[in-house]
Amino acid sequence: MTLPDITIRPLTTVSEMYELQKIEDLVWTGEITTPIHQTITVARNGGIILGAFLGEEMIGMLYSFPGFYNQQVYLCSHSMAVKKSFDPVG
Repeated sequence: MTLPDITIRPLTTVSEMYELQKIEDLVWTGEITTPIHQTITVARNGGIILGAFLGEEMIGMLYSFPGFYNQQVYLCSHSMAVKKSFDPVG
């Protein structure tokens, strides 16, 4: 079995954050999506916003923001989603 080549990379542009929102809408129907200003701020200030791409299509996302405790910095994994229509086996 051969799986498709998937690229994972940081999201940095406003248009990429809109694509992230589309995945949130598909996966969590009826939930409020993460505001673009929030994902951009997190991406530019120590968080990790990743997209998983099959060719040019974003099929998944990961959103983590920085946290602080006792002067230690860590990442809070907030959400991760993959389009339901993506089936790596079939």
